[in-house]
Amino acid sequence: MTVWEGPANIQALEMLRLLGDRHPGFAALERRIGGILAMAPGALDDIADAVRQALVDCRDAVALVRGDEAEAERHARRLLALMADLFAAALLLEEAGATAADGDYRKAVVARLFVAQRLRPPPGRGIVAGASLVERHFAALAHGGPVAVNDRS
Repeated sequence: MTVWEGPANIQALEMLRLLGDRHPGFAALERRIGGILAMAPGALDDIADAVRQALVDCRDAVALVRGDEAEAERHARRLLALMADLFAAALLLEEAGATAADGDYRKAVVARLFVAQRLRPPPGRGIVAGASLVERHFAALAHGGPVAVNDRS
């Protein structure tokens, strides 16, 4: 990204600009992560599976923001965080694979901890079309109103 420091909102807006058709950044990210996944040893399948799922979530989110400007602005910061966590997890997987080849699984532990903390939140991190659960029920939550017990989506 051309903006590599500063407020997250500025970085998120720059990321949206770079997701346009003229810039191959997301394709490059996909290729890099695909290469890491292809080289991951079987002992790290759990980490690789989490990275694969995060990549699917990221592809879906990128498709959503590319197709709807309002959704893009609404989800820009979450997408930026998802992309950063996805790439960080992939790089941790790459490092864990390199040391696992020598029988050292310490970096695998770090990668697993990162995956548990950063890649296991709700699918897509809320980067979906339409109002989120919190958005749909904000008034009830803020003012102590009722919310249906079975509304979990």
